[in-house]
Amino acid sequence: MNGPLAQRSSGAARITYSFRTLSPRIPEVGVAARACGVGDVPVARGDSRTLRMVLPQTYVPVPGTADHVVLVSGASPVPDLAEAFHDVSDAVKSTFRFV
Repeated sequence: MNGPLAQRSSGAARITYSFRTLSPRIPEVGVAARACGVGDVPVARGDSRTLRMVLPQTYVPVPGTADHVVLVSGASPVPDLAEAFHDVSDAVKSTFRFV
């Protein structure tokens, strides 16, 4: 992954990942916020094992609101294909529309 790297944790289930951020344009909406990353996700609560996951997320602003977003996310357990999975995720998000 290129771009800035960061360490984040999430609640009781600690998820550590590196990510890059982008600002893609969504047709008819405008600029969205996107984070693409690979993270170590716990297998189960109380289990010390982790599973490396590809974690793309895009936050799409809801038109006509100032504080609402739609989260479009995915996950894949195949980090070797991270770039391809991000490309597929981008292709799916490019079809996103509010009806």
